Amino acid sequence: MVCSGRRVLHSRRVTPVGPGPGRARAAGPCEPGRVSLGPLGNDDATPPATPQPPEPPPRPPDAPPAVVLIGVSGSGKTTVGALLARRLGWIFADGDRFHSPENIAKMTALKPLSDADRSPWLAQIGTWIDDEGVAGQACVVACSALKRVYRDVLRDGRPQVRLVYLVVPSERLRTRMLAREGHMFAADMLASQLAILERPIPDEGVYQVKSMPTAAQTVDAVLRVAHLEQFLAPGAEQPADSGF
Repeated sequence: MVCSGRRVLHSRRVTPVGPGPGRARAAGPCEPGRVSLGPLGNDDATPPATPQPPEPPPRPPDAPPAVVLIGVSGSGKTTVGALLARRLGWIFADGDRFHSPENIAKMTALKPLSDADRSPWLAQIGTWIDDEGVAGQACVVACSALKRVYRDVLRDGRPQVRLVYLVVPSERLRTRMLAREGHMFAADMLASQLAILERPIPDEGVYQVKSMPTAAQTVDAVLRVAHLEQFLAPGAEQPADSGF
């Protein structure tokens, strides 16, 4: 699709994770300081305060920026990520598309993924970011990245990556999940994700953005907090607003 002279990537099947660095153009690691949240304790508590948003990460002149929207299922990563990419004229990928068939089968059966399951998945996403960078293409990815070590994998050797954590109250997450049809995660899976979630702490340099009533309002907040407004094209079209 061409949108305001820019391209947006649509979903297509991604080759299952393997040892090779295959390029996937789809639309789609436990550490000290971990917070025990309980079955519903996502973000009802106030996130750790930071005096100011972290500064943008340094990036080599030849490395296009990459944004990774992180959070549990139902936080709006895909909706916000796709709209953010459209606003910026960047390419978008949904991290779920990089899962192997084995991972998808486990999630469909409501079985939580292990660190071993997620390792090649994260590597595949990192490879996609690298490939887009080599092609000179800035990108946006939606990826849960529930643990700090997972986030470290995505940023290792990639100073251009900005992580944005979408903060959503747990009851709103439950409401969204119950309203979904055909999603690989049932609402019951939310508890398993919340159980392993390691909410970002200030020394990670992760941008934290509270979910707003609409997707477009949340995108505006992401643009501001993550210092992305500089990448907006002059006169860029603002898509129609929508809820989650």
